[in-house]
Amino acid sequence: MKIERFIGGAVAGDGGTISCRVALRDGTILDLGLDSRIPKTKAERLVFIGAGYPSLPGARLLQRGSREEQDVVAAVQDYLDRNCGFLRRGALSEAEPSTLSETDCADLMAITLLKGILDR
Repeated sequence: MKIERFIGGAVAGDGGTISCRVALRDGTILDLGLDSRIPKTKAERLVFIGAGYPSLPGARLLQRGSREEQDVVAAVQDYLDRNCGFLRRGALSEAEPSTLSETDCADLMAITLLKGILDR
């Protein structure tokens, strides 16, 4: 899986579920995210793919530590490594989202998703 760009995303206000839509290098559009619905603990949070929310039809929760989950994490990390250096990541994390360009907001979603996954 090679992520070409982040198209959009959202963080749910109730539990913090992160949902992103990405365009893959082969032209495929894929929804992916981190299931943080209440009352899940950090340790219970799972990566999901296939829909914009973990309970929607087509969504598939990935087993923690599975090869497929590792592939998703590696794809997000690769995207950030190619498009968003260390200093830029820090600056975007500190910025007010309403002041950011569309590209910056997309990169901030990638940062938010990766942080959420790694902080579990």
